[in-house]
Amino acid sequence: MTSSKPSAWKRCEAQLEEACEALPAGGMVHGKTFDLFAAMSAVEIMEPLMDAGARRIQDTAAERKRVEKPVQEWRTEEICAVCDRWMVEEAQWMAGHTLAQSVFLCKFACQPNSADESPALRAYCDAARACDAFVHRAVMEGGMAGDEDFIVETFGLPLEVKEQTTQSLLARLEGAQKNATRPEDAPLKARLRFRAYFLEALDLLAQPKSAGCEEARHFLGKAKQQLRSLSEEVMEDNLNNAPGYAMHANAKLTAPIPPRAAPFKDAKACFGFWDEFLTALEEASRVHEHGSSLLQLQRWLQRVARTTPPVVPMAFAAGAMRLDLPDKLGWNTTKGLLEIDLLVPMDKVLETEKGREFFDEAGKCLTDHLVSCCSNRARQHRLSRRYLEDFSVLLNLALAVETERKEDIKAWSKACGMDPELAWAQRPFTSWAASQIARVQIMMLFKGFELDLYSTKEYCMLFWYLEYLLRCLLNAVKAWGEAYLQNNGFNSSGKVGTKANKKKGKSGTPWTSSHFDGHPLRETLAYEVLEIQALHAICQGLFQMMVYLEAVEKVIIPELPYNSERERFEQRFGCLHLCQSPVPLVYPQYLDTKAAIGKASDPATASNACMVAQQCFQYARSCLQRLPDSSAKEASTLDRVAASNLLTLRVLERARSQSTESWDSLCVSFHSSPGDNRFRTASVRTRQQTPQ
Repeated sequence: MTSSKPSAWKRCEAQLEEACEALPAGGMVHGKTFDLFAAMSAVEIMEPLMDAGARRIQDTAAERKRVEKPVQEWRTEEICAVCDRWMVEEAQWMAGHTLAQSVFLCKFACQPNSADESPALRAYCDAARACDAFVHRAVMEGGMAGDEDFIVETFGLPLEVKEQTTQSLLARLEGAQKNATRPEDAPLKARLRFRAYFLEALDLLAQPKSAGCEEARHFLGKAKQQLRSLSEEVMEDNLNNAPGYAMHANAKLTAPIPPRAAPFKDAKACFGFWDEFLTALEEASRVHEHGSSLLQLQRWLQRVARTTPPVVPMAFAAGAMRLDLPDKLGWNTTKGLLEIDLLVPMDKVLETEKGREFFDEAGKCLTDHLVSCCSNRARQHRLSRRYLEDFSVLLNLALAVETERKEDIKAWSKACGMDPELAWAQRPFTSWAASQIARVQIMMLFKGFELDLYSTKEYCMLFWYLEYLLRCLLNAVKAWGEAYLQNNGFNSSGKVGTKANKKKGKSGTPWTSSHFDGHPLRETLAYEVLEIQALHAICQGLFQMMVYLEAVEKVIIPELPYNSERERFEQRFGCLHLCQSPVPLVYPQYLDTKAAIGKASDPATASNACMVAQQCFQYARSCLQRLPDSSAKEASTLDRVAASNLLTLRVLERARSQSTESWDSLCVSFHSSPGDNRFRTASVRTRQQTPQ
């Protein structure tokens, strides 16, 4: 017992025996800190579905009887089986399994010196451990460590490769390839090449800033090519019988962690994960390329997050942003993305204490929020409330800065050729802060759909509130875009002029998209407006559709089991009242809006109400068709949402116009939209059919 004070052992067997006798059948001894998480993490000993150690015991006897020959006598196929099995266990680990029950089932991971008799095997195993150390470090530095995604505990096992640099490991891999001169050594050389490419890519991604990202993508591309050739050669039987693996190893080390089932059942699924992993890692390495403007970075993060990539690639992106964002945002400097977004020279803002406080708070809020966008959906949803509180504080600081620097903002706007009163009316600081709040609120509500937190009864109020928030965001982005164009020499008539023309009061020459060359927001602003318009139209259409279907009694909506609709409204949107802008809405406003459209139950006005929803979906589709090719995948998923709901409304209208019998037999159910589960898609069925 190590302690600065003298201590002595005391026997407590009698107390323990007395406690055991008093404990009834089914009882449990626990401390005062025992909570729900501890209860959910409890393991029933020897229960095969819960106790990870029990699942391994059946293999122990056969494994202990198996006598392996010395490593120097292994054939090339056996060494390749070890390499392939290592990749399979790495995939299990990176997909959420424990390190002790995946990678460290191999004795060459636990005891690296046992592979000394085969230089090629030792080089591969050391390089693989170095790759795993890079992955582990990236998850820790990116703040992505969470038991629901990635278990970071190493249980004291030797993950780091001490006294070995990346270059020395690569040199050993290259030497092993050169020594593999026999024709039958070709498969081993392919595996050594893959590991060398992967290690080189991880080493480059771990470098600060954007120094090696482009070169890292080059090696990741080579690794993907090598991986696809390897996946065709792997045999499931060879993996199961790979030497050097003991399934009973480390069974006692997983006690602090809730037991995990292996994410993948076969090698094919594991190699499929590897292909997805390398692709996501390539995309994550592009985080530096999207940092020319805050708007571009936010759009890229939203697009990547919707693909639900593995946690490790997003950890690399989060770590890169933690290092890079303070400089890009202009945190504690006079230039940066905030100056581009606010359209106001930061040197003027930083002259006052309130300005410096606003600037520091904005940098911290944005850095934390953007990094959290790399987390999983549940964590993003949990953190949204905290970020709303942070941005509400930022909104108050923005108001103070504008009040303090009102005349400076007007003077600067006039010097840039803008109308001072118009520039002041746009309130650049408070408008910008309000738009950031709206983005967080929209993201939080959409994450609830993705996590399937809402009941069908709540869809109507949720799409109503989302329509309002998207409308606020759209107005803010349009106003900001108008100021941006004016600030860069564009006027509202769509013309650009030189400084000489401005002095003379001339309107300038007609401009095209090429005039945006060199500006951070080239074309991004227009695409952002189109996407928000499409999302707004879809939400508006879904709200109108829900109210219409409820009014004509064509949708089956179960009642809320535990509380009333008003209580659910306050639960879902109560946290949005932390912010002054956008102005929070209340339940009576929702009822009034719903009642105005609810007149659709009148047969004379039903078709008109349905037509409004159809027009919303048609408008959304027209906006999506104008998005660029880079957004084609996102546009196609949103287009399917709008098209499916539009078709449902047309089927209902046709049935209503044809006969009463066919109309009475139809009803509508809602389900998650394929490809984009932020929305819901309606489908028509007869009342006799079971919902799909």
